[in-house]
Amino acid sequence: MVSICIPVYNGELYIYKTLNSALNQTYKNIEIIIFDDCSTDNSAEIIKTFDDCRITYHLNDKNYGAFLNFQKCIEACNGEFIKLLNHDDLLRPNAIEKQVNVLINNPDVSLCITATNVINEFDKIIMKRQLYRKSLKINGKRLAKKTLLYGRNIYGEPSTVLFRKDKSRLIGNFNKELYISNDLDYWIRLSYVGDVYYINEFLSDWRLSQTNDTSRLFFKKFKLLFIDWNILLKKHSKLNIIKLNTFDIFISKTLFIIMIIIKLFFIKIEIRKNKIK
Repeated sequence: MVSICIPVYNGELYIYKTLNSALNQTYKNIEIIIFDDCSTDNSAEIIKTFDDCRITYHLNDKNYGAFLNFQKCIEACNGEFIKLLNHDDLLRPNAIEKQVNVLINNPDVSLCITATNVINEFDKIIMKRQLYRKSLKINGKRLAKKTLLYGRNIYGEPSTVLFRKDKSRLIGNFNKELYISNDLDYWIRLSYVGDVYYINEFLSDWRLSQTNDTSRLFFKKFKLLFIDWNILLKKHSKLNIIKLNTFDIFISKTLFIIMIIIKLFFIKIEIRKNKIK
């Protein structure tokens, strides 16, 4: 079984499409775990229009925030493999099938990632992201070091990743010290206990919109992103599973700042386009 975890907070604009994309998978042995983080819109009413026994809906007793809500989803999972899906992202119909086949055929792989489309509020593809030009297996520790050296999350957003439940039990919970980069830290730690497989197919759509938490964070919380990156570098240097010297850390911080400036510029341009439309 595959557990598709959907943490929801005020997702009424997109949750219907997101749920449909999860339900309409070619791979049918799935469960969908939804934790509603005390939404104040019509998210709950929309979710309850779906009559499918594979959906389990939970309403939190209080607002826990994005990553604690992710953790609650994971803890409720029954599947052997887990997919975290943001409430406004989409899966292509064969996404789960393709990723499950990889994990079944590669027992040494902890997590499977894919190429992804970046879409706007109107489902239009505005950018395509590919890590490599072909599908391949990557040494987990090597990829973890690469993402830290490059100053950016090269694994991708939660919707691009399918990981093993038993491996997630080895690495523990999301890091509460981090403000925004909890998912990246999670992917890095999963890479310490197994390899990573990259599928060079566009199997998910990550939505960039004015209502998307991540886009707002880029505008309002640049400082927190930089604090996060320092915490990540310090933490993984101390763990000493991958070697990071002083020069590596300097290059990483420099590239991180450059990447954030580029993303800020790109997001600002895209949102202006949407306002004009």
